[in-house]
Amino acid sequence: MSTERDERAEKTERNRPNDSDTPPEEQPVMAPEAESQSAGDQPPPAEPADGEAVTVGQLEDRLLRIAAEFENYKKRRQRETEDLLRYGYESLARDLLPVLDSFERAIQSSEQTREYDPFHDGIVMILAQFREVMRRHGVERIEPVGEAFDPHTHEAVGVIPDSALEPGHIAEVLEPGYLMHERVIRAPRVLVTQEPDEETSGAGEQDETTAGESTL
Repeated sequence: MSTERDERAEKTERNRPNDSDTPPEEQPVMAPEAESQSAGDQPPPAEPADGEAVTVGQLEDRLLRIAAEFENYKKRRQRETEDLLRYGYESLARDLLPVLDSFERAIQSSEQTREYDPFHDGIVMILAQFREVMRRHGVERIEPVGEAFDPHTHEAVGVIPDSALEPGHIAEVLEPGYLMHERVIRAPRVLVTQEPDEETSGAGEQDETTAGESTL
């Protein structure tokens, strides 16, 4: 009984196919994704959008061309900056040339006539012409008399008592200031009012009383 079972098992083992005996073309081929996952490898890197592989030489060529283009850009920007600094005030100089011509004509005329009134009137006209040119280029004069003193806009050079204005206001301008497009390019030098000193006011009242008595 046992002998018959052993013979049957031996025959079954002989008839079982062996993987090593299977020809290579008949063995199953695993998909690349399955092989990479089974081996634990990362997926291959993505190819460029155009589908062409980029070599190291091509990358070096691209970098060299980009570096050359950037160098040319820097040189062009440097030339533009130099031209801007050199010729930035060309329009202002062009507008000032007629003012210069007016000064020269006024001097030539005064040398011939030696008359003061025409010369004075000509200078006044030239001054108005010059101020108009400056105004067109954004330069305006600051007129701060009567305004409150602002240390960011005005330069105080002294204080004076003034009963007509409140303390801390500008009573007089010693040197005018100018704005250029709302930026102070020169602060006006001014005198600022302060409260009258009691001794000064008392001395003034005494002087007025003495003057009245001497008149009597």
